[in-house]
Amino acid sequence: RDLGVVVSNRFIHRRREEGPLGNLIADLMLEAEPTAQVALTNGGSIRADLESGPLTYGGLYQVFPFDNRFAVAKISGEALLALISNRLQGSGSLFAIAGIEIRAACRGNEFFVQAFLPNNQEIQKDSTLTIVTSDFLASGGDRIFSAVGLTQKDFQISSERIRDRLATLLKKRGGIIRPETFFSPDKRRISFKGTPPIRCE
Repeated sequence: RDLGVVVSNRFIHRRREEGPLGNLIADLMLEAEPTAQVALTNGGSIRADLESGPLTYGGLYQVFPFDNRFAVAKISGEALLALISNRLQGSGSLFAIAGIEIRAACRGNEFFVQAFLPNNQEIQKDSTLTIVTSDFLASGGDRIFSAVGLTQKDFQISSERIRDRLATLLKKRGGIIRPETFFSPDKRRISFKGTPPIRCE
């Protein structure tokens, strides 16, 4: 099934670092849930590059083959900063994120994380935000949310498959999509020095 979108160049998937494909999917997830300020998906949910040329549903299925559904929850700024810190210091794949910019760095032996909304407002520990993710992560997958005290009971799970909604949004978007629109090495969504797992020594 043709989705009416042409991929200008291959969107490369990078599990251990930020890339255009993860950012595209996170952007579409955020667009799909207007109440959310943050979208987050795990790198392991993406299984193939998005190849150049006319995009079909089959091509999208290869990229995102799991029947994951949307999960929405309120999250504190403290929990959000903690899960970001956990992931950057852990050994798993890096998540893809939309809606915020993350800046992380070592200050002496301490790993310090900041997150900013699009208006450059810094997210404080006592802030409350709405996040959209997948039911896999909401139910404890990759321990992203369970490690900061959130369980599946904290999330509202949609009946709609993420992949199907992505297909609808891409068809609505139409035209040509380009990797450089979603990722620039000079302006990353997640900024830090080194390669995860990050150790401050």
